Amino acid sequence: MDTITHGLVGVVGSRMGVREHFGTPVGRLFVLSTILPDIDNVARLAGPLSSLAHHRGITHSIFGAAAIALLLAALARWRWSTQAWWKLWVVFYLGLLSHILLDLLTSFGTLIFTPFSSARYSLDALFIIDLSFTGICVATLLLTRRRHGPQRSLRRARLGGLVLAGYVAVALVNHQLAVLRVRDAHPLGKQLEVAAQPFYPTFLNWRGFVKTADGYDVASLFLLDPRPLSFEHVTSEQDTPHARLAGNLSLVKLYYWFARFPVVRVSSGAEGTEVKLYDLRFTGLLRREPPFVMRVHITPSGRASAILFGDHIYPVE
Repeated sequence: MDTITHGLVGVVGSRMGVREHFGTPVGRLFVLSTILPDIDNVARLAGPLSSLAHHRGITHSIFGAAAIALLLAALARWRWSTQAWWKLWVVFYLGLLSHILLDLLTSFGTLIFTPFSSARYSLDALFIIDLSFTGICVATLLLTRRRHGPQRSLRRARLGGLVLAGYVAVALVNHQLAVLRVRDAHPLGKQLEVAAQPFYPTFLNWRGFVKTADGYDVASLFLLDPRPLSFEHVTSEQDTPHARLAGNLSLVKLYYWFARFPVVRVSSGAEGTEVKLYDLRFTGLLRREPPFVMRVHITPSGRASAILFGDHIYPVE
C-alpha cells in the first residue's frame, strides 16, 4: 500500500478515539506510527538491490514493530502523556500493525516474521494503489472535521473505520472468487498451481496465473463478466544452460527469492548472451517495461560478467 494511504488510515484511526483518549500529541504520534515502517525505504540509497532485499523487512515485522512501539511509547511518556506506558505501547503497536496488515493484503510480499523467517507473505486482496480504499479514507476525513462537533465526528470516524474493514473483507472474498474462477476456467486448473492477484482500476479487476511446466498461463478477469476467460501463455526459459548458469549467482538467487512469478528470457548475439528476468506480478501496467527487471550478461566464453538491475551495474561475485 502506498505511504499516503497509510497516513490517511492513521488519521482516521486517530479520530476514532486515540486523539480524544490520549491527547493531540499522542494522536499525531499514532499517525506517525502508521507510516513509520516505510522508513526502510532509505535502503534505496544503497542501490535498487538493497531496496529489494530490505524493503518490507524488519520494520514490517510483527517483532520489529513491537520494538518500535516501545520506543514511541517511551517518547510519548517522556514528553506528552501521563498514561501508563503499556497503554501507549498498545496504541502505537496497533498503528504499526495497521501498516503491516495493509501491506500484507497486497501482492508485493511482506516479511512479517523476520528475523526468524525470511518467507514473504501476501494475501493478494488489494492492489498496491487502491483508489477505492483511499477514497473511503478521504471521505471519512472530510466528514469528521472538527466543525461537525466532537461526538458526531467520533461516530463518523468509527463508521468510516467499519466501512474500511468491510471493504477489506469484500476484497478477501473477491480473491477467493477469482482463484475459483481461474481454476474452473483452466483445463488443468485443478492439477496445477493457481493464483489470482488484484489489478486496477477497481476491486473487481483481477489477473489469474496458472503455473505450467514451461511458464505461466495468464488471464485478465472482471468478476461480474460471465464470459469465458482467455489465457495467454508466457514461456519461461529458466531451464536453459545460460539461465541455469545465471541462477547460480547470489544476486540472481536474491531475485528469485523476491519474485512470485519469475520469467526468464535468453537472447544471444555477437557480444554474448543476455539472461533477462522479470516478474509477471508487475506486467500489464501503463509503462513500456515492467519494474524490477534484472539482466545478466554472459560472455561468448560462457562466463557471467555483469548484472544490471535498475540503473546499477553489479559485478559478478
